[in-house]
Formats: sequence, structure tokens, C-alpha cells
Amino acid sequence: MINLSPLKEAVFAESFRVLKEGGRFVAADVVALRPVPAELKRNFEAFSGCLAGALSVEGFRSMLLEGGFCSVDVKVIKKYRFSGEDAERLFGAEVEQLDQAFGSAVVLARKGAAR
Repeated sequence: MINLSPLKEAVFAESFRVLKEGGRFVAADVVALRPVPAELKRNFEAFSGCLAGALSVEGFRSMLLEGGFCSVDVKVIKKYRFSGEDAERLFGAEVEQLDQAFGSAVVLARKGAAR
């Protein structure tokens, strides 16, 4: 759950450090499919619900590449649907802010030469 860490660069740096050359980084995480509104980022329920700290697909890709990884691939496998009632009850947000704005992704990268 990288999205729960406020120090995502440190998570990637430590992952890179412990992998041997050619090692694979694999993660399943929540990703933001559009920008996360500022008020949602400050919402504790949204943070603990893995939404407020979610990286975008491009954010994941960029951080991994900047951290030295290669062969980075981020595949969205599911988009999250929210009803108006759930959005308000769980996160105090409008359904338009949440519905299909987040999803599950599988993240793959490699330490070493691209293959």
C-alpha cells in the first residue's frame, strides 16, 4: 500500500536498494485516474481509505523511473464505482469527485537493463 506512505520516494528508493541487479518490483495499489481534489487529500477517511494518497499512473511511472527502475509498466485493472450515498457517507465527497476517479493497478518495474 504505497498510497498510504507520505514518503513514496523513500519507498521506491528502499525497494531499489534491496533488489539485486535484474530484480523485479511488483506492487498492487490504488491509483488516481484524474487529479485528486485538494479537500479530498486533506480528508482522513479518504487517506485511510487509500484514495487521498494515491499516485496517478504517470506519477507512479515517473517516480519509479526517477528512482532508477526501468521497464516500468502500470496497468489499471479495475475502476472504482461510487454511489452518491457512499461518496458522501464514506468520504464526505460528491460522487462526481470519486466515481471512476480511482482504480486498482498492478505496477511492474525492473532494476537493471531494460529487457
